[in-house]
Amino acid sequence: MKGLLESLRGWIRTLLPGPDAWRGAAYGAAALYLFALAAFALGQAPRGLWAIVTFLGLMVFGGALAFLSGALVDLVIKVVNAIPALFRAVLAGTGVLLAMMIFPGRGPLGTVLLALAVVVPGALLGAAAWTLSRGGWQALIPRHRAVLVAGAVLGAALLAAGLAWYLWPGPAVDPAPIALAGQPAVEAPPAEDPSAPGPYAVATLTYGSGTDRHRPEYGEDAALQTESVDGSPLVDNWSGITGSLRSAYWGFDASALPLNGRVWYPAPGSAAAAGGGPFPLAIIVHGNHNMFDYSDPGYAYLGELLASRGIVLVSVDENFLNGGWTDWVMFGVPQDLKEENDARGWLLLEHLRQWRRWNETAGNPFYGQVDLDRVAVMGHSRGGEAAAIAAFFNGLPSYPGSANKLFDYGFGIRSVVAIAPVDGQYRPGGHGTPLENVSYLVLQGSHDGDMRSFDGIRQFNRLRFEGQGDWFKAAVYFDRANHGQFNTAWGRSDAGRFAGRGLLNLAPIMPEEEQRQIARVLISAFLEATLHDRQEYRPIFRDLRLGQAWLPSTAYVTRYAEPGTTWLANFDEDLNARTATLPGATAGGQDLSRWYEKLVEKKWGDYDTSAVYLGWDSAAATPPSYRLDLPEGAYPGAPGNTLVLDLAAGEVYSRPLDLTVEVADRAGQVARLALSRFAPLQPQIEFHTLKHSLLEPPGMRSAEPVFQTYEFSLAAFQASNPGLDVASLATIRLIMDESDEGLVILDNVGIRP
Repeated sequence: MKGLLESLRGWIRTLLPGPDAWRGAAYGAAALYLFALAAFALGQAPRGLWAIVTFLGLMVFGGALAFLSGALVDLVIKVVNAIPALFRAVLAGTGVLLAMMIFPGRGPLGTVLLALAVVVPGALLGAAAWTLSRGGWQALIPRHRAVLVAGAVLGAALLAAGLAWYLWPGPAVDPAPIALAGQPAVEAPPAEDPSAPGPYAVATLTYGSGTDRHRPEYGEDAALQTESVDGSPLVDNWSGITGSLRSAYWGFDASALPLNGRVWYPAPGSAAAAGGGPFPLAIIVHGNHNMFDYSDPGYAYLGELLASRGIVLVSVDENFLNGGWTDWVMFGVPQDLKEENDARGWLLLEHLRQWRRWNETAGNPFYGQVDLDRVAVMGHSRGGEAAAIAAFFNGLPSYPGSANKLFDYGFGIRSVVAIAPVDGQYRPGGHGTPLENVSYLVLQGSHDGDMRSFDGIRQFNRLRFEGQGDWFKAAVYFDRANHGQFNTAWGRSDAGRFAGRGLLNLAPIMPEEEQRQIARVLISAFLEATLHDRQEYRPIFRDLRLGQAWLPSTAYVTRYAEPGTTWLANFDEDLNARTATLPGATAGGQDLSRWYEKLVEKKWGDYDTSAVYLGWDSAAATPPSYRLDLPEGAYPGAPGNTLVLDLAAGEVYSRPLDLTVEVADRAGQVARLALSRFAPLQPQIEFHTLKHSLLEPPGMRSAEPVFQTYEFSLAAFQASNPGLDVASLATIRLIMDESDEGLVILDNVGIRP
């Protein structure tokens, strides 16, 4: 056999080109390249003298560049070939896996430095250790011994420095200035602390398949058992080796997904004076996280609070849709589930279907105890988008991806809560998920190391109100909050455990309990308003300072909208900066250094909405201004109405901006209010999620504009000038007279009754 292989190798060698053939091949390739270069140069050259200059210049440049590139590649190959084969193979293999699996998604230079931080100390220490273990010290001359010792010391120092840097929480960052401070600008009746426990004692149980391999609470200890559901039409890539490993761990595939959940509910017989059921139902789902590190227990703090206040909370288990090391076994290339967020949302509705059965089944502990006309769907991260998808699917007769899969849900979903959600992982028909006639709350931290952009505001912008209803939508963005602390199982690290945790800048992140207190206050107040009709909690979302006694001190930026608003300008109808949304209305500017409409960009991507950018500087002789001129009779104003507008800082500033808001009637009566009467404009909150900017992915911005909703009662304008006739508004003007220079982004100017 050995002789046969040697003969085969010899025969193959006879087929390889000889030296003359290789030389001729090189000349031929070079000649054909020069021919192609000449054709390219002739195609670029203008007529006349410049034709000769262009042709000769491109030929020289192209020829020199080809020669230098070839020489550089040849040098690199020679250097690589000079490295012993074993070390060369280890260097290449570890470098690829370090970049793709252990340090994925980082900046190119940062990835190289991280890989070197692993390889170089290991190589230096390994060289010294192997030499000494082989008895090589005696054979070394003094100079080589010095090199060996120096290499070992350097390797140890680099390893210690790397470990110290990895364990270091990161550089301190000053908190953002707080613009939304002081006394509330919105008057509202007093409300009790929504984060305080209510009158009900809390009971808890779990339900599930009864056959879970890893968690007895969904196995033999489940209080209620459920049937599996077929999610295969909505789940992609549960296949191949990675799919088989996923199935081997969980014991099922996409055709038999379990309905597992943790329930917190008012204990039967408790707080009789407060009234019994049926109780509203809220259902929450986690997002993508290590599937071996279960996420569903992490919302117990919400479950205990809401159940005490008369709302049943279910934390749904969808860990089997999450990623894990099993997705990386194909040479470090991720093979996780693809576009599975529609399945996450659909599973929420299947859980609600199960609750409908229990609610209608005599003898079940929840028989007649749940009000399915008062339902909230909630989610965190990918679960945040899943909650919106569930609300969307709830009103459809069939699945958007296949009309053959029929839906028959129709639950009374009144509200959606999205905590640091993704948006666009699922796009029905190539569009963002549409929503209408449902209340919506989205929360986002500025220091989120996973969802680094305010993705959930895209869903906020797409939500439409048709007709009259008591719906509203609110968005709250706040400084120093990360992604994971909303879930007690995830904690301070937004990048898992090793190695992402040590790359994050954790020093500026607020304490876990403070971040969860924000979630308690806002989610509880929102659900009290939308599920219990406690309208005293609604104004909190118009002016968050109404709840400042319950909230940690940090910078907040808020949005709010409700039905019935007459929109004067939302800048989505065209790209003409001199038109407005209200028919017949026009826009104008004076002495603005920048004035244009465009899609509003965030840290990555855009906000799925356009706005007008208004810039000014100190060179203007008079204060620059921007105005909206309204057609006569277009709007019957009243003193009780409110002027609303959304403003965001267009650039990073060290302090809040201020300006003047002016209205005028058709008789020329003018009234002005400072923007800071409500609040000055919050600067963009700048933060590098990772410990060094070199680690950030290419194109990642460190800050993004976040809109604040401002509201000014027309009565307040009238109080500053009693002669103003608010029933005949003619002009609304922004006057940039309080800050020497700046750039603001204006959107959603309207009158709310």
